[in-house]
Amino acid sequence: MTVNNIRFEDQLKNIISEGIQKLYGKEVAADSISFQETKKEFEGDVTLVVFPFTKMSGKNPEQTANDLGEYIRQSGFPLDSFNVVKGFLNLVLASDFWKKYLLAITGDCSMIFDPQKNLGHPKSLLLI
Repeated sequence: MTVNNIRFEDQLKNIISEGIQKLYGKEVAADSISFQETKKEFEGDVTLVVFPFTKMSGKNPEQTANDLGEYIRQSGFPLDSFNVVKGFLNLVLASDFWKKYLLAITGDCSMIFDPQKNLGHPKSLLLI
């Protein structure tokens, strides 16, 4: 994945749309896919609600979320891990991705990743 398109959500939506087509033979427009902020009690950078896709998959929400999580992992998208909580697919992006992402936005992320500054997880900086 390149960081030239700083809208990583759009790239992720395209991968999910493609995954639904390949896994379940159904068409879903990428722009109809939306994400939520991951709840603080769960690990994740972004959350996909999979309930809308269960009818297409013919599976329960947990199985659908696992299918899509594995598809994203195998796609080459910089996914560190994922976890499923009922019908919610929580995605953890690779730390290296965040560094490249912030560099693409700011042009210089040295101060963000300076251990002396201890600004926390890069995701939190995007929420300011």
